[in-house]
Amino acid sequence: MKRKISISKLPKNSKVISFITKINYEDTFAVALQNKDIGIEEIYLNVFAHSPKWVNNLLKLRNKIVKIFGINTNVGEMKKENLKVGEKTGIFKIYAI
Repeated sequence: MKRKISISKLPKNSKVISFITKINYEDTFAVALQNKDIGIEEIYLNVFAHSPKWVNNLLKLRNKIVKIFGINTNVGEMKKENLKVGEKTGIFKIYAI
């Protein structure tokens, strides 16, 4: 089943507003959820915890190259129990849930 994705505006009461002033772009999209009982943690993991194989392969290559220069390539595992304010999950820091 194909879901309809639409361009939308960032809600005025969003906690992201304070961060938007520090960047010069904003992309906001909306999609209707089939399962209304799903929590934000599950939505996050469904969107960000999976990458196409070609992306994973490019990241592995990148990690091998930058490791030579001493750059830390450990980004952590994306798991529901890691989703806590102030913590990092994958490459993202969690500011609010």
